[in-house]
Amino acid sequence: VFVDSVSALTGLGSTGVIQKFAGVVEPQETWNVENSSDRTIAEVYVKVGDTVKAGDQLFTYDTTEAEDSLIEGEIEIDRLNGDIAGYQSQIETLQADKAKAAAADQLDIETQIQTIQNQLRRAQYDLQKQQVTNANLEETIANSTVTSEIDGLVQSINDSDSASYSYGDESNAYMT
Repeated sequence: VFVDSVSALTGLGSTGVIQKFAGVVEPQETWNVENSSDRTIAEVYVKVGDTVKAGDQLFTYDTTEAEDSLIEGEIEIDRLNGDIAGYQSQIETLQADKAKAAAADQLDIETQIQTIQNQLRRAQYDLQKQQVTNANLEETIANSTVTSEIDGLVQSINDSDSASYSYGDESNAYMT
């Protein structure tokens, strides 16, 4: 058994006075949240000095423009699907006409078929491109809320519209 004096266990010196030590409290980890330059912030859920846990909402981006673009993109997809169906119908009709046509007219019909096939391929390409654009917009809308990755204290919020308050060092991050 090891024996220690009560003064050593409680931090009291030999005179019974609490020993004081100078120092600086530093965070174990700092996370700087950057603001996307092409997006605007709709709402901020925290303020400087708030304690947050991992997963807590910090702020939300405005998705109005992305939602409008998504609606336009869905309309474009419907239009392209209609164009594709129309081109396929035209090709079927021209192929039936070609089988019945005289040899002199078949070359003309084949040229028309090839032209419509090119238009069909272009519409299919545009459809794929629009589907990728819409998927990106849906992801942007789904990821519009920024959540905290760590537990801690909100040290600063650098809002260009209002005064910036902070604890500790300044940085270029939107939120620390």
